[in-house]
Amino acid sequence: MPLWRLPDHVADVLPAEARKLEELRRVALDIFRSHGYELIQPPLLEYLESLITGVGRDLESSIFKLVDQLSGRTMGVRADITPQAARIDAHLLNRSGVTRLAYCGHLLHTTPRTPLGSREPIQLGAELYGYPGIHADLEILELALSLLRRVTDEPLVVSVSHVGIVQAVLGAAANGSDWREAAANALVRKDRAALEQLPDTQVGADLLALLDAAGPPQSVRLNACRTRIEARHPSSVQAFADLDRVANAIAGRAQVLFDLADTHSYGYHNGITFAVFAPGGAAALARGGRYDTASSQFGRARAATGFSMDLRDLSRLLAAPAPARAISAPWTDDAAWRDAVARLRADGEIVVVEFPGALHEHDEFAYDRELVRGDAGWIVRVRD
Repeated sequence: MPLWRLPDHVADVLPAEARKLEELRRVALDIFRSHGYELIQPPLLEYLESLITGVGRDLESSIFKLVDQLSGRTMGVRADITPQAARIDAHLLNRSGVTRLAYCGHLLHTTPRTPLGSREPIQLGAELYGYPGIHADLEILELALSLLRRVTDEPLVVSVSHVGIVQAVLGAAANGSDWREAAANALVRKDRAALEQLPDTQVGADLLALLDAAGPPQSVRLNACRTRIEARHPSSVQAFADLDRVANAIAGRAQVLFDLADTHSYGYHNGITFAVFAPGGAAALARGGRYDTASSQFGRARAATGFSMDLRDLSRLLAAPAPARAISAPWTDDAAWRDAVARLRADGEIVVVEFPGALHEHDEFAYDRELVRGDAGWIVRVRD
């Protein structure tokens, strides 16, 4: 095998794409900062038990594992920054009020999440801790939309769900039922046959109603489902009210769909969840939701909601950047030349030195000006 070959689903990032990713990262972190979110940088490696605790317990199969040569304990390369952020909030910051955290960093997955996906995604996200009310969920969703709106003018589709509705239905199952998790998994797979064969036929019928109700908030089928579920499971009433609140908050900025059977994160989410799609896109650009109980494994339960996305996926919405404007500066030993170059760079200009006799590629920069010696010293001149 050639030495230049990389593992499957791992790729180098070349200059133009790297610049696009970096500029997008800066834009995103500036948006997070403007909303009061503080940047954190968790380590790439942690002890395995920390990475698979709470919000990360569904990630173990995605984590590369290795033995720590210092302690002998099993370590893992992070597959998600969310559990690390929860650990930092619960254990290190230990604040009692609202905490807003943001992050952007590389992950490593044992297998890609999608057939054409990378095993080295760049996760970008924001988490809000310490507030259990719907206002926090709305802020997180609106923050995700604000970022996506800076990237694309295309219409966005927001699929919203509430784990409490499925929990209310499954909670009505007979005591001792051991098939609740299997029923939730059947919802994830949209497996009608499995739902029809559940031991509790009423619960099965309720879950099928949730499955069939996916669509706009005011659709006839969804309203019929809501009437049925609220009548049979009163604890779902507040969950439906929360969904209405979300739909009203983002109306006009994105197309809203309710997917009451979306239980992809049923294991740890406990409230509003959402996914944002581009029109016709099969994979979500961003996913988020509430996970109040996850941080309890770190010694302190905290209300929590947040979202994350892959910076690589986000960058695909942007056109390739135009070459950056730059000034060419032929090399000389003149001290005044060095001072002129330093001043230009301090002013934010890109100044590229051209060495004598060297071939210079012009793909990355547009050399529209050059530094030349004039009567009064070194000056910038527009190139012919």
